[in-house]
Amino acid sequence: MSEGAGPVPSPSQWARVQLAQGHSDAGLWDLSSDVPEARISIGSAPEAGWVVSAPDVAPVHFELFWDGNSLWLSPPQAGELTVDGERVGAWRQLVGRSRVEFGRAAFLVETSQTIAVPPAAPHEPAAEISTTPGDYVGGRVPSADVFDDDPTAALMSRPDLDSMPPLEADATRMIDGGLPGGMEPIAPAGPAFGRPMLGAVAQPPTGGGLGQEMKTQILDTGAAGLDLPRDSGPSFGGPPGPALGKERQIQTDVLSASPASSASGGKSVSETGSQFALPPVVPPKEKKKLELPPKRTLILAGVTLLVAVVVLATSVAQRQEQDAQYADAVARSVSQGAAEAAESARARAAEEIQGRAASRAEREAALLTEVDEKIQTALRDASAAAEAAADGEDFDQEADAAERARLAIQMHAVEALAHNDQRQALGFYLWLAEHHPDVSIYGSAVDALREALRGEPSR
Repeated sequence: MSEGAGPVPSPSQWARVQLAQGHSDAGLWDLSSDVPEARISIGSAPEAGWVVSAPDVAPVHFELFWDGNSLWLSPPQAGELTVDGERVGAWRQLVGRSRVEFGRAAFLVETSQTIAVPPAAPHEPAAEISTTPGDYVGGRVPSADVFDDDPTAALMSRPDLDSMPPLEADATRMIDGGLPGGMEPIAPAGPAFGRPMLGAVAQPPTGGGLGQEMKTQILDTGAAGLDLPRDSGPSFGGPPGPALGKERQIQTDVLSASPASSASGGKSVSETGSQFALPPVVPPKEKKKLELPPKRTLILAGVTLLVAVVVLATSVAQRQEQDAQYADAVARSVSQGAAEAAESARARAAEEIQGRAASRAEREAALLTEVDEKIQTALRDASAAAEAAADGEDFDQEADAAERARLAIQMHAVEALAHNDQRQALGFYLWLAEHHPDVSIYGSAVDALREALRGEPSR
């Protein structure tokens, strides 16, 4: 008969609770199977074991309980509590990775267990038992009214291996009809600190709710004399842990105990004799006395500050004076340049005006020369007509001759305009405006004709 395989050592169980949302002085709780039991309350009040500050977090919201192998979650004392979005209404075992949300705070929980401890199904019939060697029928999974999981039956058979010894008659036959006479069934041992055992209904840890002495108690591994490894199970998103049978290095940095007092009347662990200790409390920082510097140092600092202020004020005053001088020089330069530019512009304008006037005088003299013959003819005809009209009468013959000449030359100007000869018309009106300045219409006609002929502005 070949030798069977030896027992495989069970891996150490571990759990890690990490604060993912909210504010707390402690952000991580590591547990392992080296810690027999640990229990802590979570809330926003100072009396909670793990104080987490976040909106909608109750003063004492819920509890976490470690029984040495599994991590359990209590129903909320106040507010809402969910695991991966599902409300928690009774004690619940946390397996694998999960997100625990309470109020607007959240924990990320990871445990080494991947299968929850199943509770019993009290209303279902007992599983059938086979009396044939080699067959095994396991118990059924609890019904849906106990857990929310879908009910599923599991059927397993013992594998036939060469290394296993053959079955022998009565030694391996299952007996139908109960136990032999005089033998009582062996009652299974109760769970440690309220941990549900295999096949039993999950019950909350002993202590009845959130008791005052249990709200902040976790195991003090130092007081128990445990030298725990510093490594824990795989972190969130990290590499997978070793396979079953492999040695696992587990970090068991439980929340350290407070040396000051505990929930049991303010006594330490050594005084009360309890195996539980308080979770970590941030040690108060020692307040340093305000020490004034020596008097000599204060005097030197004051003198240095005064000198710095005087130097700064002097520098600012000098800079302002320099800026004022520069602005004055710029203003004088600009004013002088503007005066010179204005004088030069006036001189150029005067020269241009004189040049245009001289050029216009030359052109108008040429126009008078062109119309002079007609003007002289009109003057002679007007003088002869005045003499003939006198015929011995007593009146001003010169005035009559001048009036006759004016009308005759005016008639020549009108005829020139009628023939669209603006040049000759301008010549006639120039003579009329010069010899008869009292008639304003002649000056206006000269200005209009100048503008029409040369585009010059009116005088």
